[in-house]
Amino acid sequence: MSDEDCQKYNHCENYRCRHDSILPLKLQIIIGFISIFVAAGMSNASGLGGGLLFIPVLLLIMKFYAHEAIPISKMVIFVGAFASFIQNIKVKRPRRNVKALNYNLIIVNASNLLLGTIFGVTLNKILPNTLILFFLCIILFYYSIKTFKTFLKFYKAENSGDIFSMNSQMNTISSRYNNADINQSQEDAIQRELYKDQFLIRWDKLKFVIIPFFIMAFLSLLRESNMVSKCSLIYWSLIFLFVIIVLIFDYFVIIHIEKEYDYRRFINFPYDDKDIKWTRNTIVKLSAIGFVAGFVAGTVGIGGGVILGPILLDLGIHPIVSSVTTNFLVLITSSSTTFQFILFKLLNFEYGFFCITFSALGSYCGTYLVNNYVKNTGKQSFIVLVLFMVVIISAVALPLSSLINIIEDYRNGIDIFEFESLC
Repeated sequence: MSDEDCQKYNHCENYRCRHDSILPLKLQIIIGFISIFVAAGMSNASGLGGGLLFIPVLLLIMKFYAHEAIPISKMVIFVGAFASFIQNIKVKRPRRNVKALNYNLIIVNASNLLLGTIFGVTLNKILPNTLILFFLCIILFYYSIKTFKTFLKFYKAENSGDIFSMNSQMNTISSRYNNADINQSQEDAIQRELYKDQFLIRWDKLKFVIIPFFIMAFLSLLRESNMVSKCSLIYWSLIFLFVIIVLIFDYFVIIHIEKEYDYRRFINFPYDDKDIKWTRNTIVKLSAIGFVAGFVAGTVGIGGGVILGPILLDLGIHPIVSSVTTNFLVLITSSSTTFQFILFKLLNFEYGFFCITFSALGSYCGTYLVNNYVKNTGKQSFIVLVLFMVVIISAVALPLSSLINIIEDYRNGIDIFEFESLC
């Protein structure tokens, strides 16, 4: 990375990057790559993405500066999420022979997650790092406790026999087709709906993700360009415009999901206790959760998957469905941030290449091992356990790395309690 690119981080004439070249390899760099491999495997297998663990590795082990570590971590998260997504392509939803990816959850959350992130990042620019660290600690420890309780609930249910094997679940559902109440036309309709859910790419639903995503990317680039002044009327109008666009898409998402759900109930579709009842109140609630998750994530500097993962599990959604779906959402959000960092030349590509290589390998291996363990043992609680391990490790490592930066700022005479001006 050139000195000119490095200066973009803090606009300091005498600033130098911590790492200019990867050679010669140092022990701390090798340990860092191995740590990224392990962190990527654990994080992407649980659907969280890995940002909670990558930042501490880059800061504490590989000794990057924060402004160098964050762009690299976003690129590593994107590549890791993509590798995990490739592995998740073949994952089936328990109780039905369809893809585990829940598109309705994605289209409800995606645009609202992006919208929440915009407001969260705006607040992040204002709040002092000390206050952000305080909120971060509370959130991580809260979700550590919440995730552990969810793990205990699944673990007890599995050992008490309340959760049956996938084969017995499929047999139970298959028996419904022999019921006299289901005629041939209903069975044909059910089979057509099940056939739709076997496709990885659903263009009828992806349009609710792709269009808002590119609109957000365009408006963000326009808002941050030299043509628009910070905090000007045009600046805030562009944000307000995206709010309106998201609300419009939310309306059409509600209509789309309600129509599909009503039809499937009409044909006696084989829903089970882990399926969401897509009422209007539920859709609005999940949309609000997506916005809050993006807002909190943007404010304290973590990924939206960290907030959504435990919440989806708490709502009773199947762990496999939750993991695969949040992984896809992480892929969407991380691709947006990675694109912007590349566009503004804020990435150390030399180190980034090796980091993403280890992240991709770790993500693929971790997801493969966890999926196979769950498939062979039927222990769905193992996914929740991995998620808990990631969150609890992050609850210690991430605040510690942030605290080191705060202490360094304090020693350099920076007011660690000062609120910044957005403009």
